[in-house]
Parts: sequence; structure tokens; C-alpha cells
Amino acid sequence: MLLEVSVISIILLLFYYFTNRKNQEGVVFSMPYFLEHYKKDNIVFDKENKILISSSGQKISYKNHFNSEQGDINCNDKALTSSILQKNNINVPRFIVWNNYSSKQTNLSEIRSQLNYPLVAKPTNGTQGYGVKTNITNETDLLNHIQYLLKRRENEKIIVEEYKKGNDYRIMVFNNEIIGVVKRDLPYIMGDGKNNLEYLISEHKYSKHKIHNVDLNMLREQNVTFETIIPSNKKIYLSKVSNYHNGASIDNIPLVNVHPENIEMFKKVNQVLDVKLSGIDFITTNISVPYYLEGVIIEVNERPDLQIHYDTTENKKDFIKKYVDKIFKENISYEYI
Repeated sequence: MLLEVSVISIILLLFYYFTNRKNQEGVVFSMPYFLEHYKKDNIVFDKENKILISSSGQKISYKNHFNSEQGDINCNDKALTSSILQKNNINVPRFIVWNNYSSKQTNLSEIRSQLNYPLVAKPTNGTQGYGVKTNITNETDLLNHIQYLLKRRENEKIIVEEYKKGNDYRIMVFNNEIIGVVKRDLPYIMGDGKNNLEYLISEHKYSKHKIHNVDLNMLREQNVTFETIIPSNKKIYLSKVSNYHNGASIDNIPLVNVHPENIEMFKKVNQVLDVKLSGIDFITTNISVPYYLEGVIIEVNERPDLQIHYDTTENKKDFIKKYVDKIFKENISYEYI
């Protein structure tokens, strides 16, 4: 009986997590660095109603992360996001949406005629890198991943797009201003010459961002297994998904290193998607080169995590103050049901 109850509890917890994960994302205004700033500037933090109240009584709702309902819709579906950007002459990878009501061969035929390998397959509404498989080089691997996604969630809407090589950047745009730019490296483990890969990964779980997705194909490409002793100072990459929540390492990129036309393009992304706050995932070999020469936008997150930018900025207190001051100065507030 106890075992049955435990199993049911775990299932309910998992269901709650996956159905509410989207609501858990975004700027977390209860983080200690925010609370410290509120105290200093006499700002009331109403967590229950998701409201910030300035010392002068000005109220700001952050219930929907400052975005309109339509903006949320535009960004929550990756296929819709890419379609809107494409229509506005902003580069995205060529893509198709897998048709769950057509046969595998019909879908594959469309892919053969419209896309070139390698490919990426992912849920259209996925977050934090879950369900993303990159650098797919053949139909067998593509079908295996499609089947995995559909088995995980029936009638999952899946986007298949061309894989773009390059550096992975996250750009946070808030009310027509670039808040931060970071470059993300693939998650990796550094060998110590003593322990095997499995042990090194298990030790990594105590770091701030755990690695939850290990790509076995990537391990094979590096000729290692979980039992392999990794030589000292040797990097073993664990996934082709460079997501902060999957253990990716990050570096701050000064805005002076970003090409001016890229900055204007990032602002345009917010405008055409009808969002005030976004986290843009941009792939290019060099962000100081204009986007139209080689860059593509692969996703736009309408509830971006501020943590990735906070962790890499040097003057953290000024960073938070600038962000909160901007919220009140420009009276940025959206509420919808």
C-alpha cells in the first residue's frame, strides 16, 4: 500500500513539474539579489500577487513577465516564432513541422525535398533544452528521436530544422534595450586522470547547474564510455545542447563586441513578436559580423532567465538596480488571464 502511494505521489509530482515548467521559468523576483535591492530602495515585494510597489506607491505587475498574451503565443510555439521572423526578413534555419497525421514516409519525403542534413528535432513548446536533439545526420536517428518524443507525449508538435554550426549566444532584450549577451559553450567534464566519466558526472551534480542530458552518440564520437578514466585536463563534451540548465558554461560578451546591425535586429525581434522581454538564442561564428551574412535565430524565449546574465556580469548590484529601475521608470506592466 505504501509503495502504491509513493508511486502515485511521484507520478503526480512529475505531472505537476512538466505541466507547470513554463510557469516556473523567467525572471525570479524572489531571488536573494532582488530582495537585497528591494530592501535598499524601499520596494515592497508582493510575491502572492506578483506585484512590485515602489517607495512612491507605484505598482508594477510582473505576472506575465511584462509580455502581452499575443506575445506569449508568438514565442511559445517555435514553429510560429520562426514563421513570423522569416516573414520579417530575420534569418532562421529552414524548417518543417512534423505532421503527426501523415505517414513517416510522407514526412521524410518532405524533409528530403526541403531540408539538408544535419538536422535538429525538438518539441515546438519545449524549454531548457528538454527533448532537443541536434546534429542529426541520417533518417534512422531522426525517426528514432521523433518516436521518442511522440512516446513521451502523444501528438507532440515537433519542429525539424537545419542544424547551424557556430557559437551559441543568448541575448536578453528588455523594452527595446539589450540587457545582456552571453556565449554558451557545450556542457563538458574535465578529466582528473583518476576517475571514470560516470563518477565525474556524478560529482558535477553538486554544481549550480546539473547536467541532465548526456548524448551517448557524442560520447562514442570521442571514443569514451561511462567507465573510461578521463586523462587529466582533458575535456569530454557531454551534449550538443548548450543550455545553461544542462550544465553549459557561459561567458559575458561586452555589447561593444556585438555588431550594431545585430543589436538593431535583436530589438526588431521583440517588435515583430510583440514582446517587451525576451531571451533570443542566436547562432553565428562571430557576433561582431552582421547577422545577414551567417547568423540565425533558433529560438526566442518569452520568459528568459536573468540568472545567466547576472552570473557573468562584473558589477552585479548595478546590474540589478538598472534592471529594476527600468521597470518602474518605463512603467512596464501587463496583466491578462
